[in-house]
Amino acid sequence: MGYTVLLVFLLAFLPGTMLLRCSSSFRQASAALSTEERLFWSVAISLTLSSVTALILAACGNYDINYLAYVNGAFTIALTLTSRGRLHLQEATRPTRTVLAPLVLIGLSLGAFFYVPPAEYIIGGRDPGVYVNAGVQISQRDSLIIEDSVVRTVPPEYRHLFFPPRTNPRERGYNSVRFMGCFILDPSVGNVVGQFPHLYPMWVAIAYDVYGLTGVRYVLGLWAVFGVLAIYFVGAQLLGRTAAFAGSGLLALHVVQVWYARYPNAEIIMQALIFTGLLAYARAHSSQSRLFATTAAVTIGLSLFAHITAVLAVAGAGLAALLGRASGHRIRFDFLLPLALITVFAGGYYVEILEPYAARPIMFINDLQLTHLPIIVSGALAMLLVVISLRQPKYAAIAQRWGPCIFIALIWIFACYALFFRTAGGTLAVHDADGLRTFTNYYLLPLGLATALLGWTIVAGHNFWTGSAFHFVGAIFMVFIFYKARVVPEHFWMARRFLPVILPVSLLLIGAAAFTRTSAHSWLPVSWLNTRTNYLFRASLGVLVIGSLGAQYLHNTQPILRHSEFAGVIPKLETLAAQFTPNDLVLVESRGSSDMHLLATPLEYVYDLSLIHISEPTRPRLISYAVFCLK
Repeated sequence: MGYTVLLVFLLAFLPGTMLLRCSSSFRQASAALSTEERLFWSVAISLTLSSVTALILAACGNYDINYLAYVNGAFTIALTLTSRGRLHLQEATRPTRTVLAPLVLIGLSLGAFFYVPPAEYIIGGRDPGVYVNAGVQISQRDSLIIEDSVVRTVPPEYRHLFFPPRTNPRERGYNSVRFMGCFILDPSVGNVVGQFPHLYPMWVAIAYDVYGLTGVRYVLGLWAVFGVLAIYFVGAQLLGRTAAFAGSGLLALHVVQVWYARYPNAEIIMQALIFTGLLAYARAHSSQSRLFATTAAVTIGLSLFAHITAVLAVAGAGLAALLGRASGHRIRFDFLLPLALITVFAGGYYVEILEPYAARPIMFINDLQLTHLPIIVSGALAMLLVVISLRQPKYAAIAQRWGPCIFIALIWIFACYALFFRTAGGTLAVHDADGLRTFTNYYLLPLGLATALLGWTIVAGHNFWTGSAFHFVGAIFMVFIFYKARVVPEHFWMARRFLPVILPVSLLLIGAAAFTRTSAHSWLPVSWLNTRTNYLFRASLGVLVIGSLGAQYLHNTQPILRHSEFAGVIPKLETLAAQFTPNDLVLVESRGSSDMHLLATPLEYVYDLSLIHISEPTRPRLISYAVFCLK
């Protein structure tokens, strides 16, 4: 137990705490932060360091929880020695009543996310099981790429009986399939890789080493709590504490956040990293800390290793950095250069290690028509022209004045088009055309969307350029996701596309509509919002709106509060696995015969049995002879 506690501190607290106190760039900036945000940054920096280190170790085939602890411990000791004992933060703020808001959010999140134990989704056949099994394999075999001895020992003439080859000639990067979502890269050496990026499986491996399958089940919920806090602190910095508390509280009660906090997916970790990066970016501008700028680049770039759609966050944050001159800020190369470097590494990772996953984005690029090329080139040239022109004070002043107006006008135009005018037809599918309508009717509610648009109008006129990364990232995600949402009401798994950015931004803006104070220089024509009386009236009306939305969100969440997906599966699998020995070769019938293939993945990749799955049971004698040869 003591070693487990030490591991948790080394992986999730101590390195960040020491860095905040030892780095001269961090010391001055962190001393001005509230106590609760300093604690948040201790955890955030530690988790980021642990993620990067673990991924590097696993990519080199040398992952081990003890190695990871040694690296973090050595880093902590080195920082302590470098500081020569000067660890006290001069003039650091003392705890105030503001610490109550994150404490309430933590309690609310823990109660909602762990009202019942998280899902026992370790079976194969679908994306969640692939994440979990890939993570356990990293723990057991110390590498991102699995070396499967069963695959290696199957003679080439019999492989087609057990490993279905790829059927789409446009797909690339793999030879055949071991299980659903597990691609065989090279059958001669048995190299297998999971279908999805490895950041979430990496934390599955860490949790498995720390606390077994119980840790695997709970680690995502803990990341979800961290994500709620990251969203709160971003909102507190840009919108005000009351607005941030309202938006984060709505998120902690929302059915999508609650469901995915206890159901395997990568979007929860992506959410936490993106909003941590947005907070670091805002802090870099307010404190001029280079390390906060680098932290923003690392956390946003790291989200690329959780899900490919994080490239939208990279684009939004990069755009904000390039357009920073419009608000009088210099272009932050201490942010852009690390972000570009990590993006290049991520591209190499997708092409070299995760090529089966990268095949679809490559296919999308290859499918672009010649008509798209002028649009892309024109957009790039226009952006370059804007960035160059902002070096002139005259054009920078024009952009500073009219940028928020153009931005919020486009938001309203796109929203009205997607809500009232976009219809299916031709190559536009119904679920794509109805993307915003589906999100509004089933997840945000019409009152929520109207309030969020009002909040965005208020905020854009108040602090558009100081919060440009928040605005650009939110807008880019909405435009791209609602353009090709591929979400239908009856397919709840696909609702996770809204989860990382769109839902949190929308709920924060709802809080902003009620509680964000406008400034005297706001471009809004409703200057009466600045007066005390009218602000109190707006806040009172906002309390009613947020209370109504919160009650409806909680009502939608109640049916799943007492539900634990696949409860009881793990004990059953343990009982089944105990019936075999390491010397047995377990034969599982084909997918066309039954659903037993769902149990094959965890029996092989969690319980370490030698198992083979029949692909096509059309030639039983040949299959019997092949199995005999393998034994």
